[in-house]
Amino acid sequence: MKRTATDPRVQRVAAFVPYPSSAPSVRFRVAQFREPLRARGIEVELLPFMEEAEYRQVYRREVGILRKVWLLFRGMRRRLEEVRKIQDDQLALVHRELAPIGDGRMLAALRHRHIPLVFDFDDAVFLPPRGGDPWLALFRRPRQATVRRIRSSRLVLAGNAFLAAFAREVLGSSTLLEVLPTVLDTSHYTPGRSGVEQHHGLPIVGWIGTYTTLPYLEALYDALRTAAQTVPFHLVVVSNQPPRPPTGVSYEFRPWSQERELEDLRSFQVGLYPLPDDPWTRGKCGFKALQYMACGVPVLASPVGVLKEIVTHAVTGFHAEEPGEWVEGLATLLRDADLRRRLADAGRQRVVERYSLTAVLPRLEELLRGAFGR
Repeated sequence: MKRTATDPRVQRVAAFVPYPSSAPSVRFRVAQFREPLRARGIEVELLPFMEEAEYRQVYRREVGILRKVWLLFRGMRRRLEEVRKIQDDQLALVHRELAPIGDGRMLAALRHRHIPLVFDFDDAVFLPPRGGDPWLALFRRPRQATVRRIRSSRLVLAGNAFLAAFAREVLGSSTLLEVLPTVLDTSHYTPGRSGVEQHHGLPIVGWIGTYTTLPYLEALYDALRTAAQTVPFHLVVVSNQPPRPPTGVSYEFRPWSQERELEDLRSFQVGLYPLPDDPWTRGKCGFKALQYMACGVPVLASPVGVLKEIVTHAVTGFHAEEPGEWVEGLATLLRDADLRRRLADAGRQRVVERYSLTAVLPRLEELLRGAFGR
């Protein structure tokens, strides 16, 4: 029998998220669980601080500061009303933050009404943000705000062990902490004809990500140019903004779209995931690697943070730190189709077993029901 929101067996969650579901963190930390949880009797209402049209504007460099301030004001007004209207029988799930600034009073209002709170974070949100607008950073106090959210919560969901270690230092006495990795739906992200498609006879080496992480790829350009002199390839960059074009490498920029994402991923022979090693990147949840691996694409990645767990060197992918290791690793993978196939099969299996929607869904349901009842 189909359950409805009026069914007393249905438990309702108000999910306060900073962006619409097209944003990767919201899509994979919250939105993709809505239908599976509904089937299990937990109704999740998605409440984005920014609607889709606003989200597209606020991160564009050409949009003026006055327009961005207006969008912030409109989001704050909407968020205050949503907090006011939350029902006493609901659970409040806060993904990353309630609002970019001034969410302390909103948290206090939820606590005053004894609304159970779950805080979920998949980045080092306690550090100054990267890639955002400098004017907004003037008003942020990321560490203090994150500590306040953690201590206000019954349950904290951290995307990896590094984030959990920070939360553990500041937990409230009655707060439950759980490491819940970012996962994907492996019935959607599946291997296609990976390793077959080429660009004018050149194998395709790919990178996918947002504009905030493009500098990590651009820092790899010298190594890619050196590798291309030994084993020529075509570099495909899939992002919401184009990178600085590389020199000495066949190159193509593809604007990211949700409709084309799977096709783009499956076209890669090798997926790149370079990261510097610092506190911000150690907070990353390795999602780019999971996308590659789920689609049967061998990954060449920096052994930083959770990537050391997701990617086992020479088993589910290759690690590279120094420029010479990137050159050697890429050349080895491009020359050996059998090696790529073995890594791809093992990588896909690891994602299905540890980092898939079906692998973590029962535990997430258990945790949410526990937060209702505690």
